[in-house]
Amino acid sequence: MQSRAFLYGDSVFETVRVDATPVRLQAHIDRAVNSMQFLEYPQEFIEQAVKELHALHGKPAGVYRLTFVRPSEGAPFGGTGGEVVVERRDPPERKIMRLGLAKGWYLPDDVLAEHKTSSYLRCVEVMRRAQAAGFDDALKVAHDGRIGETSTANIFLRLGGKWVTPPVEGILPGTTRQTLVDSGIVSEARVFIAELESAQAVALTSSTVDALGVSVVGELSFETGLEHELNEVLQ
Repeated sequence: MQSRAFLYGDSVFETVRVDATPVRLQAHIDRAVNSMQFLEYPQEFIEQAVKELHALHGKPAGVYRLTFVRPSEGAPFGGTGGEVVVERRDPPERKIMRLGLAKGWYLPDDVLAEHKTSSYLRCVEVMRRAQAAGFDDALKVAHDGRIGETSTANIFLRLGGKWVTPPVEGILPGTTRQTLVDSGIVSEARVFIAELESAQAVALTSSTVDALGVSVVGELSFETGLEHELNEVLQ
């Protein structure tokens, strides 16, 4: 019998960068626990998951993905569950990003998108279509023009000399994103696609690479370098 993660995407995962120690580990733990509680995982399994995250202390440097598959007892449709899968890979390359536009692929009312689950097909398709068109990734845009995130990262715009990022409405609350919001250097605000034309800079953040500059969004070009303001906070 196959895993519920494989059959239905019924798992929560966290991707944690380990340098000398795990980076922003408590934020990853808090997010994982919040998601597992939202999905009503058994408390004893949540406690096991937290222990596995703490066990990253002392691990070799790299990027670790921990996948927590919902226990199968009492869950619909069948399949095995209750396992924790730990995988390591090398950190990704840091580079300036070029983004396409994925219009209609951002759903602000999608509550499930606010949790890091392996139900990931929308992100796979956004990335696949963007790369097929010659971009690195794409910015998801709602039907009303609101911008959300890319397939793998939160987005930040420098507007009027200040950094802003979309609120958590159908997007993942990234741990790096939250660090920047808590620092005060970034504020949350709904941003619409038309505002890209007046942005001084665009950046992306993820737990694996911190902040990356963006040189292209659709047909617009941007100067890079101002993302260093975000990286200085994250050091």
